[in-house]
Parts: sequence; C-alpha cells; structure tokens
Amino acid sequence: MPTLPPDPVPSLPESLSGSLPDSLPEAFRAQVARTPHAVAVRSPEVTLTYQELDDLSDRLARTLLRTGVGNETPVAVLQGHTPLLVASLLAILKAGCAYVPLHPGYPVDRMLKVLSESGAGRLLVDSRYRGFLASDSLYVLDVESDDWRSAPAGTPDTPLTGEQLAYVMYTSGSTGEPKGIEATHRNVLDLALDTCWHGDAHRKVLFHAPYAFDISTYEVWVPLLSGGEIVLPPGGEADGGRLPQLITESGADAVHLTAGLFRVIAEEAPSCLKGVKEVLTGGDVVAADAVRRVLEACPGITVRVLYGPTEVTLCALQHEIRSPADIGEVVPLGRPLDGTEVHVLDAGLRPVPDGGTGELCVSGAGVARGYAGRPVETAAAFVQDPFGPPGTRMYRTGDLARREADGRIVFAGRADDQVKVRGFRVELGEIEAALASHPDVTDCVVVALDGSGDKRLVAYVVTPGGAALPPGAVRAHLATSLPDYMIPADVVPIDRLPLTPNGKIDRGRLPEARARSTDADASVSPTGRLISELVAQVLGLENVGAHEDFFDLGGTSLLAIQLLTRIRAVFGLDLELSAMFAGPTADGLARRVDAHADDGGRESPGTLLPIRPGGTRAPLFCVHPGFGLSWCYFALSRHLGVDQPIYGFQARGTSDPVALPTSVRDMAADYVRLLRAARPVGPYRLLGWSFGAVVAQEMAVQLQELGAEVEFLALLDGYPPQDRGPYAGDEQEIVRSLLADLGVDVGDLPDGDVSPEAFAGLLREADSGGVLGGNDPGALLRVFGNNQRLVREHTPRAFDGRMLFFTAAQSWPDDGAAARFRSWLPHARQGIDHHRVDCLHKDMLRPLPLRRIAEVIREHTAHPSDSHTPSMSGAS
Repeated sequence: MPTLPPDPVPSLPESLSGSLPDSLPEAFRAQVARTPHAVAVRSPEVTLTYQELDDLSDRLARTLLRTGVGNETPVAVLQGHTPLLVASLLAILKAGCAYVPLHPGYPVDRMLKVLSESGAGRLLVDSRYRGFLASDSLYVLDVESDDWRSAPAGTPDTPLTGEQLAYVMYTSGSTGEPKGIEATHRNVLDLALDTCWHGDAHRKVLFHAPYAFDISTYEVWVPLLSGGEIVLPPGGEADGGRLPQLITESGADAVHLTAGLFRVIAEEAPSCLKGVKEVLTGGDVVAADAVRRVLEACPGITVRVLYGPTEVTLCALQHEIRSPADIGEVVPLGRPLDGTEVHVLDAGLRPVPDGGTGELCVSGAGVARGYAGRPVETAAAFVQDPFGPPGTRMYRTGDLARREADGRIVFAGRADDQVKVRGFRVELGEIEAALASHPDVTDCVVVALDGSGDKRLVAYVVTPGGAALPPGAVRAHLATSLPDYMIPADVVPIDRLPLTPNGKIDRGRLPEARARSTDADASVSPTGRLISELVAQVLGLENVGAHEDFFDLGGTSLLAIQLLTRIRAVFGLDLELSAMFAGPTADGLARRVDAHADDGGRESPGTLLPIRPGGTRAPLFCVHPGFGLSWCYFALSRHLGVDQPIYGFQARGTSDPVALPTSVRDMAADYVRLLRAARPVGPYRLLGWSFGAVVAQEMAVQLQELGAEVEFLALLDGYPPQDRGPYAGDEQEIVRSLLADLGVDVGDLPDGDVSPEAFAGLLREADSGGVLGGNDPGALLRVFGNNQRLVREHTPRAFDGRMLFFTAAQSWPDDGAAARFRSWLPHARQGIDHHRVDCLHKDMLRPLPLRRIAEVIREHTAHPSDSHTPSMSGAS
C-alpha cells in the first residue's frame, strides 16, 4: 500500500481566536482539511480516518436527502456505540436535519412517545435494532445493511446556519411526558471549541455514555472538531460491569463519569484511571473524598467537575482540580465557560450578595433554543436576560447556589421536586403520573432518599379499600413507560397520604419502608453467603437473603457495577453486567462464580482483601486468624457502618501453592509492604483476631520503626505465645486444633485419625457463616499448621502505644482471663484498654458479640484523621 504523508499534529481550530464556523459540518470539514489521514474514530473492530468519516457521512446524508427531508427535519437514532453511529450523527446534520437520540435502555413505549413528541418520521438503526420500532409511519434505514454506500460522493449542498437546530434530547418532564430540549449548531460549537479543552488531554476521548445523555455532546464533538480521536468500546456496547477494564484498555486520554459512577470508581478501582490524563465528572454533587482518592491514586491526573443542565448544552461551569491540596470540604461548581454568564438571583431576579443563596441562572453561550413544542414552558424557563442586551435570554435552572468571595459557585440544593438519579434529571411528578395510571392506585407520592451514594426512589401508594398491591406488579407497570433509573426501589402501601394543615402532602410523616425477612437458608453455598454480604453493603441494607432479587431490593445498574467491581476484588473474577440481569440474586451470582472456579477461570483473590473499600473514615486493616482467611471480617463491616472502610489480609498459600512465611516477623513485613503500597501515608489502624492479633501487634511495631504513626491497635482474644520452642504437633493435632478453632466440639470426634474426607465435611458444617469462602481444605490445613508453628516460635517486641484488647470471657475463668490479657502488658508501653465480651473465643465475630466490639471500636476511632482519608491504591 502507498505510504500516506503524515498529517499535521492535531490542533484546535484557528478560528477560536476569531469568529466561529457557522455550523458543525463546516467546522468538521475544516478539520478534515487539516488532518485528513488522522484517525477520527476507533473501535477494536473498525478505524476511520477523518477523510473516510467525511466520505461516509456525505453518502449517508445524500441518502437521507433523497427521502425528502428538509430544514430541521427530526431524524431519530437508535444504534450501538460504533463508528457508524458517529457517521450517522454527522450525516443527519449535513442533510440539514436535527438528530433525536433514543436510549436503547428505554422501554418501547417511551421511545414511541419521543418519536411522537419530536415528530421524527425517520429512524437510523444498526442491525441489532432493526425492526425494534417498525411501523407504517416510520422510515427505518439500517446503516449496516441497507445499500446507501453507493450514493454519490461529495458534500451535500445544504445551507446551514449557527442558529439551526442540531439535536433534540429528551429528559424527564413534570407532566408525565418526556420533555425535548432543542440545541442549535451554535450551542454545540460554543461548547466544543471552548478554551477549557485546550491542551493534549482531550486528544483521545472515550465515547461510552448513552448518546441520549448530553455528555455525549462532549464525547463526540470535542475530539472531532479538534483533530482528536473518538474511542469506542468493543462490540459497540459499554458493559458497565467491566468499565474499569474498558478504561484501562481503551488508551483514552479523557474519560467522563457521572458523579455516582465516579464515586464507585474512586472507591473500588481508582487505579484504572492511571493512564488517563483527565477525568470529567458531574451531573450531581461530586464528593470531595472521591476526588481526593482519584488524585492520590493517580498522580498527574486532572479532575474536571462540570455543571449544567441539558438546557445549557452540557455545562455552563467547570472546575479543574489537579492536587489533593486544592480540595476543600465541598467541591465547587467552578467558573463559567467562554461567553457564558452565570448569576445567583433572588425571586425577583436580582443578584444576591456574595455568600447568599439564590437561584442559579445562565445566559450567553450554550443556552438552548427551548423545549420542543412547549412554548409556555419555554417562556417560563427561558426568560429575558435582565443583564444583557435586548433580545437575549437567560435560563432559570431551578438549582440553588451561592457565590463565594473568590467568584466560585457552590451548589446549595433544588428549588423544586426535581432530583438527580444516577446522573439523570428526574421529575418526581412524571413517576407519580405513571403510578397514577395503574388501575389499582388511587393516590400516590414519590420521594427521593439518600441511599448508598445515590438517590433511592420510594413510592407510597394508596389502593381502593387498602387492597394489597404486589410491589413487583407496580414496578412491572412502571417499566412499560419509564426507564430503569426512574423505577422506585421500594413500593410502600399506605392507607392515606398524610397532609399538612394547608392540604399539602406531609412528606415528613411518611412511614419508613418495612423490614424484610431474610431467614437463613442452609442450602446456600459459602460463596452465596459472602456475595449476600457484598449485596447488603452495596445496597446499604443490614442483611440480604441469598435468593432476594437485587433489583427488587432497589438495585440499579450503577449499584450493579459497584457490586461486580467488589466481586472482582474479592473473587478475582470478571462478570459482565448481563450476569446481573440473568441471575440477579446472591445465589445466582455465586453459581456463576463457582462455575468459573471449577473451570479454572477464576483468579485467586489478592492478599489484601477489600471487605468494604468505600467510606469517609480512615480504613481499618484486619489480620486473618490462624486458618488464613479474612472473610470473617465481613460481619464486622456491617456493625461498623457504611462510612468505615475495612480491608483484610489473607495468608499466602490459602489459594495458591506458594512458599509459606518462615516467621511472624516475615509475615508482618510482607503485610506492612502491601499496606504501605495501598496506603502510603498514615496514620494506620490495625486489628487482629486470635493468631491475627499477634501479627497485627508485630505490624504495629514495624510501622513505628519505619516512622509511621499507628493510632489504633485492637486485639481480639489473641495472646503472646505461651509455649516456647519448635512446634512438634503432628497433622492430626493440627486437624483437631483447626476444627476446634472453628467451633467443632472435638471431644465428640471418634478416636483415631480424621480422614481428609471427614475433615472437609466437618469444615463445611462448621462454616455456617461462609468465612472459609469455599477454599480448599488441604490448603487451609497447611496454612493453619504453619501459623501454629510461627506463633509458638515468635517473640513479641514492644509497641510504643496503647492497645485495645477484647477478651472472650466464656473461654477463660475469671482469674485466667485477667492473667491472659496482662501477658501483653510488657509489649504495650502505654498500657491496655481491656474489655470483656461475654462469648466464647470462636464466637467473637458473631452478631451479638460484634455489637459490643464495634461500639467500642467506633468510640476509640472517633478521631480527626477521619476528616481526611487518603485514598487506597491497588495491592495484591
């Protein structure tokens, strides 16, 4: 093949310093002239240069023109994330039309409403959606199959202006119908050519957001109009469950994540952003702690916070954060984009003083044309700009904000019933209208509660005569007209809606959702019990039954991504998001995990197990007991609360046949290395149960030798070695000791050797809490025997601090308990806080003892270091 001459290095259009192009196709053609052979769109399957994309979109535009389209004709789009989607958007604009994106995840009824509202009579699909919305009144063109590539080449002769309509995007509407927002070519050009995108951080942009969501305006047009590259996911589908892997493998310079998804990535997998130059986030309040975690895990990255509803073409304000030192308690919305003015006004549209709260209003660049076919609503929201020349308009966002003395804007809430769920704008009235259409609902109200990092929708319904209405039936009814993020997590029946004296609904008197029964099921595997713990964590529930449906409990696709990320961290297995829909229970997911393990497709979990990676407090690092596993600390995580991150060390050798440590000091040194790699800066908090107490104490000593601060050390009924010298126990003694540690009454065992089969069976029976995680009994036996030897040969050193000690009082006589805990006094220079727990040693991590233990731990860790929690990075 002939060698093409190199294109110039991509650069932003020179017109930024002067006048802007008149239209998006004009700006694109100018970029084609500058870099015809540069890659414009790349997927794992197909790569298109600027020249190839220009030619394809020209031919498709000419095909559209032959169907009789005219100026601003709406053309709907329903496709996967492929290069042909980008060509379709360009072609629609080149034909003088406006694109109407349809979200593939929407119910068919909602898509039909959008088609009806917009008046779109033409639909561009790919083969996966061919026939999806077929009707006699709809012209459907399959861009993968239909013969449009033979259309004449060359730029269509279509007059275009900056004020011409570019797209109509539909959001939730308070009347119960989706509401279309009309954006012009000028609106998109103002965004895409803004100077905030200067530099090389936006050369390769990952296009993974739903294109019916306004962030796609950034993901498509910013790279495309500056000589950059749009990076697409494999197969045209961005599987949220594998998003960290997609980000890592994409090679993208810039990635946008909604505020909720950003929080999940920050807590679960911040290291996936290490190759990214800039991560953008917004769409809701951005947590300062999440920003800090990302910046600390990925030195050199920039976090850019965007603010703006769809009515102002994605964003009106932006705020760059490059260092953890730049983060305060609240992340501001930032400063306006070029040509945009932002005002904080009172009810009379007068400026409020700095520090005062008012409605956030936007004028200038980016302000959309209005709402499609809704002149009254347009006039109410897009008002005359009192600060601009005659004829200019200002958009009233309905958001409350305050302007700080330095000019930055800070979000202060909403002035109406609109909420953000998973980054999408939701009018509660639209959900209530859909609920009211159910034949058995006579009255209803929907509220949004703060959930596990996101809003949780709860519907209260009144039925005729108080008749029972199954929540699943209500959700199924709503699913026919509403997208999944608008389906309430809970449906609560109620006799009547409580009212205030003036007749309004009194939301403060609405009852809480009823508690659920989660009776234990002996048939559930250890893996199923562990995944139940993970599901409960993610959903913010105290417990979850292994057969309860994740989505019926309020799970969303965002929370599903968080759950799959934790399953990956715990079990070393990647599950696709589709697995959540195929078997949305802990038991169903456990069967998939175990099946992969049987096939050899499951990696061993890391030595540092993320039990609860999210939270605002300084993390607690727990050391395994003698059998080497830290699953037991999942129960502790429930009692310490959602704000307490917990990590557990797992002994090497429990999953892989590796060399075992030769001393407690070597083991502690290994764990300290992993600890420092994951959390380079202290202060540190350590805890150990049984054998783990000895290792945790040695880790504390070693951390102090390295100059690190250990602010908390808790030991749960674990003691310095009482017998010196080499361990001489044979295998059968080890077997019986391990079974005794797990609560088996070894006095009831028959005389003679315990066979491997009997040992494995006893182990399964003893593992009622799933703490062994289905690990190989032989590996656990080997690790346990080695740990018994190590503790007998270990000589503790002095920790220069105060220890917290818990004694399992029922395991020792009164005088013996006191003597046992005092054996630590020579090794704790600042003394010991001693607490007796009324239980046996083996039961210390059972629910009742844990309530007492967790209460004491929270009292001792109420410390200023919780106000700033350095992030965790990956370790294994």
